[in-house]
Amino acid sequence: MPKTITGTLPVGVLYKDELHTEFELRRATVRDNLDILSGPDKDKAAADNNYAAVCIWAKRIVRLGNIPADAITPELVLDMDLEDFGALETAARQFP
Repeated sequence: MPKTITGTLPVGVLYKDELHTEFELRRATVRDNLDILSGPDKDKAAADNNYAAVCIWAKRIVRLGNIPADAITPELVLDMDLEDFGALETAARQFP
């Protein structure tokens, strides 16, 4: 079973004046859920299941171009183009 899946975003994420399109995504874990409910976004995530899901997506993105890992945040995911987010969802469905 693959631990991660790689792919290319159709639009890309602009970060520090550079467009980033290559991504690596991992499976979600139970730990992701627990970390979110005890992390800095815990109040917002506990009050809003959709925001909690976005937080999990941010944790699952192992690599997004050359964006530093600590900059791959829920806010970055929220500002992604819908087509790019769809590419992540399609990639996630490839996990067995």
